[in-house]
Amino acid sequence: MQVNDDTTMTTSPPTARMSRIRRAWVALAAVAVLITGASMAGDALAAAGPKPTAKALGADVVKLSWTARSGAAKYTVRYSTSSKMSSPTTVTKVDGKDITTAFTNVSGLSAEKTYYFQVIGVNAAGKNLDTWGNTSSGAKTFYSYTAPTGLAAANIASTWVELSWQNVSGAPGYRVRYYNRTDKAQFVWNQVENFTLHGKNDSDKLRKNTQYWISVAVQQPPIGTPGTSGYTPLVTMSKLSKEITLTTSNYDIVAPGDLTVTQQKPTSVRVGWDKPSGFESGMKYRVQYSTSSSMSGAKSVDVTDTNVTLTGLAENTTYYVRVMVVDAEGVQKSDRSAFQIAKTRVPRGTVKGTVTGPNGRDVVALVYNTGGELVAEADVASNGSYSASVRPGSYKVLLSYLGDDGYTSMWASSSTAGGVPVSSQGSTYKVGSAGATATASSVKLAKGASLSGLVRYNGAGLNGVYLTSLTAHTSARETEAVTQTPSDSTTAGRYIIKGLSEGEHWLRFTRAGYKNVSVWVKVAGARVTQYRVSTQASPSNLAAGQTLNVNMSK
Repeated sequence: MQVNDDTTMTTSPPTARMSRIRRAWVALAAVAVLITGASMAGDALAAAGPKPTAKALGADVVKLSWTARSGAAKYTVRYSTSSKMSSPTTVTKVDGKDITTAFTNVSGLSAEKTYYFQVIGVNAAGKNLDTWGNTSSGAKTFYSYTAPTGLAAANIASTWVELSWQNVSGAPGYRVRYYNRTDKAQFVWNQVENFTLHGKNDSDKLRKNTQYWISVAVQQPPIGTPGTSGYTPLVTMSKLSKEITLTTSNYDIVAPGDLTVTQQKPTSVRVGWDKPSGFESGMKYRVQYSTSSSMSGAKSVDVTDTNVTLTGLAENTTYYVRVMVVDAEGVQKSDRSAFQIAKTRVPRGTVKGTVTGPNGRDVVALVYNTGGELVAEADVASNGSYSASVRPGSYKVLLSYLGDDGYTSMWASSSTAGGVPVSSQGSTYKVGSAGATATASSVKLAKGASLSGLVRYNGAGLNGVYLTSLTAHTSARETEAVTQTPSDSTTAGRYIIKGLSEGEHWLRFTRAGYKNVSVWVKVAGARVTQYRVSTQASPSNLAAGQTLNVNMSK
């Protein structure tokens, strides 16, 4: 057969032979074109796109970054739960925008799954610059918090509901999920575990007389500026809580609005609100109040006005108040308002008195409790009077001089006219009840002792040294004076301190770079009579008018 075929070919007419030759060349040319086309495509595309680095941020977001591709106007990302990239999901836009940077966040992932990612560059004409390849290492999404528990509805109205749940320690925020039988699920972010759910906006607000399913999860809010490498979108950080079901109310009258606390006293608060549309003659307002946000054990009072004073309350206590409309028989006709927080005040009384001497200037009244704690202070007016607000209790009053004319501070004393020095205890004055007033004995401030001298280092006067005086009595460690040695004095290092009261004091000399020096002094008869430097074993006498020099070291 082969011989016959060859014979046939060699004996064919010239025209037929040329036709077969032409067909053969055409076929070869077509193959050449295909080969050339493949070669050109290989030259235009890189071997693979840049390899991304993937980091899971939580349960549904992975952060990607890669080396920028030369010539890329934007990027396309794809991902899969298979390292072989089977059935991948392609992402060309994030938040509705092209991916134009060499980083992005991929959201909407499933929790506790490992994802792999690939990236290719796309030029301005929309042509791919790369082939798929260079797969990232796997990034596993995760839950970092336990699901919230205790989700409950405290007050259900027609278009909103008050929600609360147990705080999840360390949670950066929460995502509330809600839906009904016909609408798709909606999500609202809230920072704390108490939340009034109205809906995201008017179109998404809760519907009247509608059943809803609600749950909550820990969620991190957006961080940073969109489009920057530090930006992180909303990230889910826990599973959803156990879902609750509720039905919004079907009242024709909305809840009274703008519930406001207008007065707070130790045992009463006054609240007011706006009259809602639909409120008619014969209707009343029912005001409920409780010390619990769940309104457990709530008490109530019915009124016809848009305000009421709630009386018989506990002092210094937080109350939760809400109001609704009822008919003449007490049947509820409106939604209940969201609760308002009202706190009763701490009961207060007054300690008052007068002071003479420096005509009330530069004097402040310091009120101490019997434990030695400063609880109130009041400036002394120019006429020498003062008044301090305090809780009922027992107090002592120190009239403290803050000026530089050399007056001393004094305790008010009912047994000694004009008061006693800070080294004494002073008298106790009792404020018996809220609204009561205790009048302290009048105090007359007199000028105290003065002390001066030089502060030296290596025999030379040292400027810039701060001098502080404290009484050496635990019952009244008050700063008597603060003085800096004057740098413009003709005598370098000279100091003077005034207003030292009767008793014992510690003088503290301080300057940066030098060791502090403490000097104990005793004042008697309006002058310093003894002193002892911290290094001395026993005190030394100081003659009237004698200066006290201090040597400092480094």
